[in-house]
Amino acid sequence: MERQVVVVFGATGAQGKGVVAGLLLGTKKWLIRAVTREPASEKAQALSQLAKIRSRGHPDTTLELVKAEFGDEEALRTVLKGADGVFLNMDFWTLGREKEVKYGKHIADLIASTSATAHVVYSGLEHVSKLTEGKLECSFYDSKGEVADYLRDKLSSVTVVKYSTYMENFLGGHTALTKEKWDDEGGECVVFAFPIPEDVGVTLVPVHDVGRVIASIFEDMEKKWVGRHAEVGLAGDHLTGKQMADIFERVCGGGEGADGDGKKLHARAQMTSLEAVKARNLQGGNMWEFKIGHEQLFAAYVEQSRAIVPDLQSFEEWLQQHKNALLSL
Repeated sequence: MERQVVVVFGATGAQGKGVVAGLLLGTKKWLIRAVTREPASEKAQALSQLAKIRSRGHPDTTLELVKAEFGDEEALRTVLKGADGVFLNMDFWTLGREKEVKYGKHIADLIASTSATAHVVYSGLEHVSKLTEGKLECSFYDSKGEVADYLRDKLSSVTVVKYSTYMENFLGGHTALTKEKWDDEGGECVVFAFPIPEDVGVTLVPVHDVGRVIASIFEDMEKKWVGRHAEVGLAGDHLTGKQMADIFERVCGGGEGADGDGKKLHARAQMTSLEAVKARNLQGGNMWEFKIGHEQLFAAYVEQSRAIVPDLQSFEEWLQQHKNALLSL
């Protein structure tokens, strides 16, 4: 089997690093072109070291750190030339909507001219404004939806992977857990707060499992993915806030608080005000409103992901793995 070339954009970020790790553990022979703005950075060097360690059992797979920025056409052409696969990931929060769409379309054009047969896996989200016929807009979702549409127009082999809430966000992020007083005996309660009804679920995925799914798509691309357009939702679980709280209390609340005092740690779900969220952040509020109205669209992510990697972590398994960190919040 000849070695194939796969280009990973944003290789030192959470998504890109997970994809590289997954490729290094696969069975194919890869030349991984890990694209970064700063090859000498600590993160880039750590990725290079990870590749050296993991490729010992598969010496035909190698990683190259490649310096390139989205605005550098010459560097991008060099990176993409001869690629068999491309993982395209862009950070809306760094680029903003205008640049994300501009650069995404430009890279689609470059792939079409340098490696038209490459299979592209694009890190996307649902196209909110399109699916709601303009009734809702969510800039950080819609920008990715616009790029995804353009990729499909330009290229014959595209898989759009659509993300869920990272389980790691419970440790610090937009769904970070909070604690409150439970009783006068010093008991505490962890709060799962979402601006959604109690009977509506949220899709969840751990960061490392995202990389496993995407790497598996590249591993099987000739058999299952090349030459067509596909979409895959990324999720290991779909749960309501109450279900999350019940699982948390069962896994983490067994009489051991963060200080080891033996007091039971409780958990509960709390429905916060969607209108209050919209008042603070309209785009974020629109995201939650879209998730409420399209719950089954997101719920289907779990089956889609597990059809590719059956042993993705459930929320309960993730809690067991991160119990100590959660108890110290």
